[in-house]
Amino acid sequence: MMKIKPIHPRFLSKFLFTSLLFTVSVKAQSGSEDIGAFDFLGQLNKAVTYENNLDVGPVACVPTAVANGLYYLQHYAAMQGQPDPFTVSPGDYTAVNQLAQAMGTSYMVFINPNPPPPKVNSGGTDIAPSALGLMTYLSAKGQNPAPTVSVKGQYSPDCPLSWIGTGFGEKGFTQNFSKTTPTAAYIAAALNANDAVEIGVQFGNFGGNSALQFNPNGGHEMTVYDIDFNAKTEKGTIDFIDPFGTSAYTAQGALTLNDGTLYLQYTTQNGDKVFGRILDDMVESVPDHALTCYMLGGSLLVLGAYCRFGAKPL
Repeated sequence: MMKIKPIHPRFLSKFLFTSLLFTVSVKAQSGSEDIGAFDFLGQLNKAVTYENNLDVGPVACVPTAVANGLYYLQHYAAMQGQPDPFTVSPGDYTAVNQLAQAMGTSYMVFINPNPPPPKVNSGGTDIAPSALGLMTYLSAKGQNPAPTVSVKGQYSPDCPLSWIGTGFGEKGFTQNFSKTTPTAAYIAAALNANDAVEIGVQFGNFGGNSALQFNPNGGHEMTVYDIDFNAKTEKGTIDFIDPFGTSAYTAQGALTLNDGTLYLQYTTQNGDKVFGRILDDMVESVPDHALTCYMLGGSLLVLGAYCRFGAKPL
């Protein structure tokens, strides 16, 4: 007769967590993190001083959103009594400036020879350079060595080459980022694993030559802390920290799934209504950032930027 070894509590928790995620993904794709564990750095803060060619603050949503997410990893580790994964704290403007440099964030203004407008703003952070730059920042020879922190993500096949940027063929990017349209299930799973999650949204509208054609007019990066999406109705909500300000602020957007792509609509701090589609996500994680699961009474309890590319608020 074959002996069956008892399941170690650690692996039982992982099994229960996996089972719960499967159940959640069937009915609703939901994930949440403690908003109090995040930082609220703003890309328009005067402390964002890195320049290339101009002060990149107006287009520094990516490094700022990432810094707010990395701080969550540090804060969560401290709350769990785990070792600090970073050499120095990523929750300040020094980190934002260092990330902007490592990611190649740039900002330029061109004089339009055929106005209006008289000037054309251009700049931001491309997807591949942002990922590779973050890996460099966290590497042994980077500004903030963090050997236990990994970086991964997704980018939509609809991403224009100008969004992906140079370096997308490099091993560090191809091995960790998949050419897959971001999904609510992927974002929810990352949040439930207590990872840091940022999303890239391409602003725009439908119309023009075809009512089915999406016309982009800019982009933004935000740090996500909650998502609740119903796979049946293909609607839901997403809560995030928007870095577009002297300090970041929280906002909630409405999600809809259209032809396999998640579309987001929300109102900015200035009262502007914004519409766009989620084209990429980036996830930073630390090993063993698993949820703590308890069985009580037979019930399972689980405890647990503006201008990616130079757009102005709509």
